[in-house]
Amino acid sequence: MAQSSSGDKEYIFTVAALVREVKETLEGRYNSIAVVGEISRIVIGQSGHAYFDLKDEHAVVSCVMFASSLRRLQFRPEEGIRVVVYGRATMYDKRGQFQLNLTDMRPEGAGALAIAFEQLKKKLMGMGYFDAARKRVLPKYPRAVGIVTSPDAAALHDMLKVSRRRAPSIDIIIYPTLVQGRTAADNIAGMLKLANERREVDVIITGRGGGSIEDLWAFNEEVVAEAIFMSDIPVVSAVGHETDVTIADFVADVRAATPSQAAELVFPDLASAAQLVLSAHKRMLISIENRIGMLRERFLRADKQQLKKIFKRRIDEAHVELDHLSTALSRGMERAIVRAREHRSMLVGKLELLNPLGVLKRGYAIASQNGTILKSVADVDRNTSVDIRLHDGTIRTTPSEKA
Repeated sequence: MAQSSSGDKEYIFTVAALVREVKETLEGRYNSIAVVGEISRIVIGQSGHAYFDLKDEHAVVSCVMFASSLRRLQFRPEEGIRVVVYGRATMYDKRGQFQLNLTDMRPEGAGALAIAFEQLKKKLMGMGYFDAARKRVLPKYPRAVGIVTSPDAAALHDMLKVSRRRAPSIDIIIYPTLVQGRTAADNIAGMLKLANERREVDVIITGRGGGSIEDLWAFNEEVVAEAIFMSDIPVVSAVGHETDVTIADFVADVRAATPSQAAELVFPDLASAAQLVLSAHKRMLISIENRIGMLRERFLRADKQQLKKIFKRRIDEAHVELDHLSTALSRGMERAIVRAREHRSMLVGKLELLNPLGVLKRGYAIASQNGTILKSVADVDRNTSVDIRLHDGTIRTTPSEKA
């Protein structure tokens, strides 16, 4: 403490005390901030720490990112790339220099994102993530389909519309997730892992509608690529429009140009499949009838005079030969009919498996009020009876409360 010329008392800082107080003020007020700018004069030391300036047209600030954070980045920081950095403001005590200590960094703008995209694409390609040999064929008739997307997305509505038209009896399980924003990639990866842990679906669709490269960026993150690569369940990527291409598209077992096309690939047309079974059965019966008719006509066209001569010369041999032919023909027809019946039974069995009532027989039910199917507890009117349809009939009940 010192006395000023006016007699007022004033506080005199030491250099260390001033730096410490400014540092504490900065760290207390700017403990978690995001700053956008262009990387300049970047140096990565032997320790693995990155040192660089972040600048715009008006100012420059020093930045440091320690090796542990640098290793977690999804791209390699380079000179001139525009980025958004995350961290805290502080002071470097020894120089009294203002700087940012960073924990994360994301490319900003189409140019920077394009560079990051190519960097990750090259890295994953070298690791075998895109190899055609590891990609699996989608199941032709899945029992259940998982969809990893936003529950509010138009893409989900499009996929559900296709599923209702093509295969209304196939179960759908929605794994809700963010599809845009800083935490979206981790959210998507988490839902892909959850679907694999639960083992309740045969194929997974993940995606969203169209947008800018920034909007779709979650599907270009390494954490999402890793989750798709590690999935034991086949994955269909359906991100954006036909011209949009993401890292997820390269890793997935199948890439669909749009969410609607993904649904067309995954959900079989059960009505057409049933018609194919019936048509095959009809063709089989016609083939058997034609064969029998041909044999009958061939026998009737035989030369009766020639038959008489043969009967006179070799009546015994003819009888034996005729018996052999008759027996062989009879056995052959019996085998053909047995095979036809077995094949028909198999086709009918497959048709029954595709019957929407099969879902109800497995213990599921359809609840409705006034002819409207209930999809949520929120849709239930407590003053109106509820019809619950089971596979062998309908139960009418009145709700007492919502759980």
